[in-house]
Amino acid sequence: MKNYYTNSITYGLLSIIANSFNNLVKQSLFIQFFFRNLNEYIVFENSYFYKIAILPIKLLKNISNGIQKHLKESFILNILNKFILSRLEVMIFLTVFLVPFIPTKVLLGIISLNVVLFLVKRMYDNNFKLVCTPMDIFMILFSMTVVYSGLTSFTVKSSLSIGILYILFILFYFVAENTIKSYDSIYYAFVFMVFAGFLVSLYGIYQHFTLADTVQAWVDTEMFEDIKSRVYSTLDNPNVLGEYLVLLIPMSIALFWESKKNSQRLIFIVTTITMIVCLVFTYSRGAWLGLMLALFIFVVFLDKRLILLGVVALLIMPFVLPPSIINRFASIGNIQDSSSAYRISIWLGSLGIVKDYWISGIGMGTEVFKMIYSRYALSAAYALHSHNLYIQLLIEFGIVGFSLFILMIGVFYKKLIISYKKKSKFISTFMIALCSGLGGYLLQGLVDNIWYNYKVVFTFWIIITFGMVCYNLINQDLGRISYDKCDSCN
Repeated sequence: MKNYYTNSITYGLLSIIANSFNNLVKQSLFIQFFFRNLNEYIVFENSYFYKIAILPIKLLKNISNGIQKHLKESFILNILNKFILSRLEVMIFLTVFLVPFIPTKVLLGIISLNVVLFLVKRMYDNNFKLVCTPMDIFMILFSMTVVYSGLTSFTVKSSLSIGILYILFILFYFVAENTIKSYDSIYYAFVFMVFAGFLVSLYGIYQHFTLADTVQAWVDTEMFEDIKSRVYSTLDNPNVLGEYLVLLIPMSIALFWESKKNSQRLIFIVTTITMIVCLVFTYSRGAWLGLMLALFIFVVFLDKRLILLGVVALLIMPFVLPPSIINRFASIGNIQDSSSAYRISIWLGSLGIVKDYWISGIGMGTEVFKMIYSRYALSAAYALHSHNLYIQLLIEFGIVGFSLFILMIGVFYKKLIISYKKKSKFISTFMIALCSGLGGYLLQGLVDNIWYNYKVVFTFWIIITFGMVCYNLINQDLGRISYDKCDSCN
């Protein structure tokens, strides 16, 4: 019972903040210059900053001890621990699988259940260890930016509701990061996501052959008379479906690459081809470019000899693809296309908002965007968002939120790239897949607001989470990180 304090939720969560700042300070050039001959860790732990950071933990010590005592004596929680808490990975697998199939509100309920079960397990199980990663501090700071953006929004109510959604996504990051702690778990997490994408793609392909004419807003019918339909499957919009598949296709390829049995290879060949075919039927030019970049990154990091195969495939495509796809692809950059002209008009108007609100942003969501954008709209263009992720981030969160997002992406790539070939080929391939999918996704963000659909936003956070899980696993093997390492985290 004496360890209740160090195993409390409050102690663990607040210590993540202290540890993250600890790592930042220890690695800074300033500290290395002035204290390179000293024991930096001792210097930091004796600092006023560290003492202030852990003060709330000490103040809540008695409350935490009392709660844990009652939890330990609960018969119901003992049963819950035996059948559910000890298998929290299954909840993670179920959550990532259900993302494209259920309403957003139901998804939020499942995420909340994950968070609650995780907190109960953290309080109940003395042996449960929290892990800290370099991404944690940026997640916490971005959460603060989300709260600030909601509270200072021109439409506080709607922005705060979206802010709660983002906070839940980030909490899921901490839950999954501290739940998936084995190679088997990350493998099955990939499998569940890929099979969800496979089912979504099957339905999309079915739509291609059964849908009537597509929504006129989705295609310039004068320029593309031969495009009869653009599939959207369960995600309501072809571009959104494309964003989702760009993230998942490299994961499917990674599973194929690391499969040892021919039966497994066959399965993941089928899932990969199915998702690629469905993505083609979205006729989303941004998604096509995103997939091309994703595959290029994958090949460069995995085996540069495959680049030649990719070049040959590109040369053959014009001879095997139908004219509708060739014409659609050839129209990239053509401002005569009504869709391209529409986007340019919206970008120009949105940049006007950035010019006036770049410091603080205007708040999150379509309601506040519509209200402010109406003052800047050009050619009477109507829009729910800026059709560009990076402009949208500046509009909603201001320069601070935008900078934190860029830093998170930078940390993600830095940590995965420096770790991906250190020991495990298995995890390295998964790291490459995550980097590839995210790269293609972010490229698509140049021509669309890829944070418009919240299911895809959540998928983005899942990719970030899986990346940090892989980083933890590979560095734990190298002895650089241990789930028992940070005493102040546990």
